[in-house]
Amino acid sequence: MTSRKRQPKTSSTQMGRVLILLEEMREQNHATIEAVFSSEQRTNRRLEEIELKLTRRLDVLEVAVRMNSDEIRKNSEDIKKNSEDIKKNSEDIKKNSEDIERMSREIREMRGMLERKADHAALVALEQRVSALEKRVGL
Repeated sequence: MTSRKRQPKTSSTQMGRVLILLEEMREQNHATIEAVFSSEQRTNRRLEEIELKLTRRLDVLEVAVRMNSDEIRKNSEDIKKNSEDIKKNSEDIKKNSEDIERMSREIREMRGMLERKADHAALVALEQRVSALEKRVGL
């Protein structure tokens, strides 16, 4: 836009007035076009700034997503290994439980056998009594 003020042009003929009107319209169109171009440049600069900011943010997010993906992959592998270990431990626990049950039965059986078996002192006393009886009887 032009900053200087113009004096309105005058003409005595109708054709002159039309030409003056056309010239004024051309000047207004030129000013409008300049304003549109200026606005477009400002808009383009702003869009470029926004694009740059968003690109930087996306770059950071992309790195974070890659890191998270790597961690998730590692965690998945660890979970798989832990699941295998848990399965093996469960099998070992089952076997140990079976062994404990078997040993408990064996201990009960041995306890019963020990209760039925005479102890040494009882056998010595019994042998003395039998010897005493044999002497009386004369054997």
